Amino acid sequence: MAFCTECGARLQKSCQGCGFENASQAKFCGKCGTALQAEGPPEPAMSRTRKGTRVTRRAAHPSPRPTAVRPRPVPPEAERH
Repeated sequence: MAFCTECGARLQKSCQGCGFENASQAKFCGKCGTALQAEGPPEPAMSRTRKGTRVTRRAAHPSPRPTAVRPRPVPPEAERH
């Protein structure tokens, strides 16, 4: 049987490296050890913010803004030679 009779989910994953049929929950091929990819794109993680409201999670730490580097002023004593 290739598909679940209750939900229609595929029961086995084919290895892209060797073609071996692995169990649907397998993360690595049982024959060659290749990592098995999940089928379809992953769904975004959801978190509850208020009762009945769901929003997509955002990055915990946004990337810092680049800052301009300003040259230090040269003291008058350093300019004399």
